[in-house]
Amino acid sequence: MGKNNFKVINIRVIYGLLNQRVNFLRKNDWPKSKWIFFCEEMLKLGFIVKLYEARQTKLKYCIIVRDNDHRKFKVCFSDHKPIKRRELNEDCDFFVGMTHTGVRNTNDAINAVCKHFGVDRNKPFKNDKVKYITDFISDDPPWHE
Repeated sequence: MGKNNFKVINIRVIYGLLNQRVNFLRKNDWPKSKWIFFCEEMLKLGFIVKLYEARQTKLKYCIIVRDNDHRKFKVCFSDHKPIKRRELNEDCDFFVGMTHTGVRNTNDAINAVCKHFGVDRNKPFKNDKVKYITDFISDDPPWHE
């Protein structure tokens, strides 16, 4: 199975998906990706996250929404500079990584989402099911259903 066979397009992020990705990374001795931490934080704050992964690059788009709110916020995680024209045309609401206007990190993205939606980052959403993915490791590959 090729490396692109388990990329997703416009799927709602749940802990199972994040857990599978963390397992895959750990099995290969890679650190947890910044976009996974970002998604965990968004879920903890009560947001809904949809994920789009580019087929040919490591680019990830996280589209953030809230229940009963028509607004959305699009965050792009990339390991390369975005196309300048797309960045200047605001293809995304926020780029994480090296941009043409500076360097932005995951924490900056979380703060930007909270500001956009008027959410206090220090007051997490009340949900007992929300947790960080840290210790679970499975023998299943990330594309296993």
